[in-house]
Amino acid sequence: MVIPFRECVARPKSGDGNPNLLTDHLFAVAKFMGDPKGGDESRLRFLAGLCHDVGKATKRWQMYILSKEEGRVVASGGSHSPLGSMIFFVCSEQLVTKDLPRRFREYLITQLTLDIAGHHGSIKNIDPAWPPWEEALLSAEGVYPYETVDLDGFFDFVREYFPEITLTSRSFADRLQGIDRRWAVVADKALGYAKRYIDNSADRDSAAAGLIMRDRTSAMISADRFHAAGLNFAFFHPEEARVAINNLAEECSRLQKNAAPETLRIVKLRNDHQKEALETYRTFPDRLIYSLELATGLGKTLTALRIALEAVASGKCSRVIYVAPYISILSQATNVIREATGISDIIEHHHLSFLDIDYEHLRSEEDGAFLIDSWQSKIVTTTFNQFFLALFPTKAQHTVRIQALNNAFVIIDEPQIIEPKAWAAFLKTLEAAAKRLHFQSILCTATLPHASDYLNEEYMCLSRGDSLIPRYIIKTLEGKWDAQTLAELAVKKLMEKGSVAVILNTVADAARVYMAVKDLILRGYFENITGIDIFNLTGCMTPLHKSAWISRIKDSLRRGKKCIVVCTQILEAGVDLSFRCVIRARPVIPSVIQAAGRGNRHGEGDPAEVLVVDFVRDDGEDSRKYVYKNPIFREVTDEQLEICKEFSEKDSREIIENFYREAFKRNPPTRKMQLIYEAAMGQWSRLKEIEPFEGDYPKVMVFVPRVFKGSGGPDIPEIIQRAMKYFGISGVSDIYQRYLEKGFWKSLSFRDKKLFMALIEQFCVCVSVKRADSIVRIPEGAFIGSLVDDRIYSEDTGMALAEDSTEFRMF
Repeated sequence: MVIPFRECVARPKSGDGNPNLLTDHLFAVAKFMGDPKGGDESRLRFLAGLCHDVGKATKRWQMYILSKEEGRVVASGGSHSPLGSMIFFVCSEQLVTKDLPRRFREYLITQLTLDIAGHHGSIKNIDPAWPPWEEALLSAEGVYPYETVDLDGFFDFVREYFPEITLTSRSFADRLQGIDRRWAVVADKALGYAKRYIDNSADRDSAAAGLIMRDRTSAMISADRFHAAGLNFAFFHPEEARVAINNLAEECSRLQKNAAPETLRIVKLRNDHQKEALETYRTFPDRLIYSLELATGLGKTLTALRIALEAVASGKCSRVIYVAPYISILSQATNVIREATGISDIIEHHHLSFLDIDYEHLRSEEDGAFLIDSWQSKIVTTTFNQFFLALFPTKAQHTVRIQALNNAFVIIDEPQIIEPKAWAAFLKTLEAAAKRLHFQSILCTATLPHASDYLNEEYMCLSRGDSLIPRYIIKTLEGKWDAQTLAELAVKKLMEKGSVAVILNTVADAARVYMAVKDLILRGYFENITGIDIFNLTGCMTPLHKSAWISRIKDSLRRGKKCIVVCTQILEAGVDLSFRCVIRARPVIPSVIQAAGRGNRHGEGDPAEVLVVDFVRDDGEDSRKYVYKNPIFREVTDEQLEICKEFSEKDSREIIENFYREAFKRNPPTRKMQLIYEAAMGQWSRLKEIEPFEGDYPKVMVFVPRVFKGSGGPDIPEIIQRAMKYFGISGVSDIYQRYLEKGFWKSLSFRDKKLFMALIEQFCVCVSVKRADSIVRIPEGAFIGSLVDDRIYSEDTGMALAEDSTEFRMF
């Protein structure tokens, strides 16, 4: 039985009982992608939209959709994408084109064919020997999938827009003869086009970066998902931005009015830099990339936000996207942006963020997940990991974010944290994307690596400045410091200064020093040592644990208590905490300067001490090499600190510039550019190797049924309670038991799987595979384990002391 094409549906009936016709869906996607009366590229894109879901017209798929309407359980409709790609390829052979450059037609057809074939999965490589429709030519009981489609009805539908396509069901079957060979010819020409395009370009790097832009893919995926969900794109309108600007001005006035007398100079300096940056942007409003190079604590976030709002208010941009390296920075910045602008419906996107949406009132099962993944909000805050997936997508779903980048203003906070090997590839692709998608971006950091050498257009610095008063003095101490001697130094400084942050390079180092400090305090090693708050903070804690401890640290510092924090780099960027003394195990120069930014951050008093020490483990090993793996960066750091054993904040900028100049001279940050070339030449899967952070060692996720209370608020945060209630879970331990229930995971919709993972991961921490063998129990078929003994997880240090893998590190 063949179902008339005009009667085929794309998905089950809507809530109003009306059918969702396949013809309506195909036309909506096609219209978003192109124009049948436009230029040749636009016509090809429109044709791809008409064909992308035609595989749903098979008998199997129509029966599957009908069964979902009736609530019956039947076998899946299978993959409809391969058939759609094959039909498009055959149709494209008859489409008349006149104005496409030589061989670009083949390149475009190849890419669109692969886009259709992979629009529910991974982005496919160009391989002349491997057509993407093999599955569409597998028969079931002697019948091919295309034989169960009303092809004559479909081709009549196509001819409404392209009369020159004269295919019929019979001629289509004839055209399948030799189709693999024809694919090989077209794909080979596509690869030839890419090579010549790059080779003939004045700037080969930029040409290659431009070829990996998946905006065509994004148009198809976005149109497909948005029309299926019945959703609209969200935009930040100029009048809304003007209201937000007024709110931001009031917030800055409030901060200045409520500032302590000793911090007024810093507050005034923040406002001065914001005015300077705004004036510079208004003078040069058309640049692709800007920088904001202000010292830590001088208000980079609010200044960058003010520039972004100006871009929206002027009509130049229609969305603000804020990007930060870590969730801890992101959550803090999101709250700052929300309070400063008065805009509450901000999408915060990371792997735990699904708990924040109103999932109980979503119209569709997939709406919430898609709205987050596609960044459909006036303001979006996200992590480096998620932003890199937009620039370097490996799955079709990742490309939906590209639509959000169109005409956006992108704030990239602390970009110096990006892996040096990926720095040139990141900048080249950022510039290519900004040019193609008409967005602007701003790099915000006190320690910006050299960027001009890796951009075609010189970036514009909106404001560069340091504190008028030196807030800290950095000293490099002599000798080697082990856990015991470093603990003694930390406690001594605590008694002198009142608050101390000790930043180590690995979680194991931080845990050992913390225990040594705690032991000194408990044993009364120093006289009159009472009323002290001591914290350990590392990535070896559950997200809830870290959040609770940061809340307590802020409260302790606010109340002026004696406070000592022993941590990893987790406090080094973006977290708004200020200590009178910072002790830093020797890292690399940028991290020294970032760590110093936690000293006397608001200019509360005399310059803070920032002490750089050579920390060694009990066996004499220096663990720095496990975190800062670039030997040139370590070498240049040691040379700089040998020359400048003591320097103040006013010297920091010159030192960081000297560091990057020398480090990049000896070791250019261009290694990952080769991956851009390979992807541009059709090997799209190579992009997965371009990540913001250097790959770490294999880990195992472990569930820890523990709750830690911050300063104020319930033991279990409200959003966690809400999610537990949604899944009918009464206690924290029951979350894992529900996860293990037979059939539970398979019973969840796509949306609820994401929601449940966001819930359970709030109680998870990672350990190395080596250590997991002895302390973690992983049931068959599960990928999240549990501890063999819950006491292994410490309220003080999380899993850090249980982690004995020498090279294991987590921030």
